[in-house]
Amino acid sequence: MKKKKKAKPNFVFPPGATAAEAALALDKIAGGFIAEKSRRPTEEAGPVSQLDVPENATAYYERGLEYIKRGDYRNAIEDFTRSLDMNPKSAVTYYNRAAAYLSAGDYDRAIADCTKSIKIDPNLACGYNNRGLAYAAKKNFSRAITDLNEALRIDPNLAAACNGRGIAYCEQKDYSGGVADYSMAIGISPNEAAWYYNRGLAYGKKMDFARALGDLDRAIELGIRNGRVYHERGVAYMRLGNADKALTDFTQTIALKPDMAVAYSNRGCMRIVKKEYDLAISDFSRAIGLDGNSPAAYVNRGSAYLNKKNFACAIDDFTQSIKLGLEDVSIYFNRGVSYFQNGDFDRAIDDFSQVVKLDRNNSDGYYNRGHAYLKKDDLDKAIDDFTRSIALNPNFPSAYLNRSIAYQLRGDTDSSESDMRKFRSLNNS
Repeated sequence: MKKKKKAKPNFVFPPGATAAEAALALDKIAGGFIAEKSRRPTEEAGPVSQLDVPENATAYYERGLEYIKRGDYRNAIEDFTRSLDMNPKSAVTYYNRAAAYLSAGDYDRAIADCTKSIKIDPNLACGYNNRGLAYAAKKNFSRAITDLNEALRIDPNLAAACNGRGIAYCEQKDYSGGVADYSMAIGISPNEAAWYYNRGLAYGKKMDFARALGDLDRAIELGIRNGRVYHERGVAYMRLGNADKALTDFTQTIALKPDMAVAYSNRGCMRIVKKEYDLAISDFSRAIGLDGNSPAAYVNRGSAYLNKKNFACAIDDFTQSIKLGLEDVSIYFNRGVSYFQNGDFDRAIDDFSQVVKLDRNNSDGYYNRGHAYLKKDDLDKAIDDFTRSIALNPNFPSAYLNRSIAYQLRGDTDSSESDMRKFRSLNNS
């Protein structure tokens, strides 16, 4: 049999390769699984059933490549297996079957096939690349990086290996290393959308949202138009303070991916910014319907209710977020404000006490607790809290005003007048 000439590798992007549901989690397109491109021209693809029945190892191999192209990994694996039964020394068939296993999520078999391909041809960069990606999928990032380093040693222009190593670095929170590798991939293959997408996500993790936005724009220009890319661009706009464009992108995300809870939650946040509280509540309610265990959606809906002065509903939502495990100063603070506005000063005091326990330098927490004590006519505790608030923020007019009132009620006219003068001075400055 005439030995098949190797063709230039082709990049295979398995469907469903993105894998993160939190708003700022490191998402990735696992662009870089490599399958060999058929050396024969490919005609317009018809139904798989119309493919010719293979007669030899090469024909099974070629049909396996066609199945990979169509995303039919089960039949691709079957055809590569038949080809290997006839020609067990074909390194490229092993690594293409490995690519099919990778795309199908069978990482152990992918690793085994890559190892066989490398044993047959130790200089097969694509074999190391695919094995590295399989190790990365199994969260074995040190072995992934070792294999991807070897792939790049053999072929320094293998952009897929740069991308794969960037993913491994980012999974280990080395976002600078990830950016460097994605940049290398872009330098080698500047029109590959996945490289820009991944680098944009890495820039986002580095809080460099301007660069993240530029890369995500480029990824969309080059053809990635799924819900996730619009969501991540919306996050970049949100962090850059452009509520209108963020809202547009989150709406586009929802149109493409209507079951993505975090998109509703983030759109709701932008609607709070725009003071569209009813629409925000609707979005947060939809997010909760899709994921009832997300404390952030309850916190955000509680904030919308608070802005609408629906204090009872705000309290319920803040309480639910705490039950779901979200311990944050702002939640206790806002629930304390809601209790205060609802006239429940004892519970307000409890929440503001939790605020200053979690953050001893929270001037507003002491001030609000002092105000609740003042409402309960506990003047000594009110004066003590206003004094602590002023010590942390000496230019806080309302703290002087309320301490003046507390002093007046306690009969300390001199202290009351002194605080009132300070209040007027600060208020007129």
